[in-house]
Amino acid sequence: MSSEIKKNKHMNPIIETLENLVHKAQETWEDEAFQRRLHEVKARVAEMVRKNPAGSIGVALAAGFLIGKLTKRSR
Repeated sequence: MSSEIKKNKHMNPIIETLENLVHKAQETWEDEAFQRRLHEVKARVAEMVRKNPAGSIGVALAAGFLIGKLTKRSR
């Protein structure tokens, strides 16, 4: 971290909160139960794509369109 940020007393609570969030996210990612659930979800999604490839492409296109619209508005 930059020493300038550490010196700013108003930023310290924000930095601490971000550090805590990063730590919790890392713990969650490394959790075995989370990894099992993630693997199960990936397997279900892969099965759905195999059963309905056209619908999956449609959903992906719609999601890309929405993401594009949202990011374009924020500029």
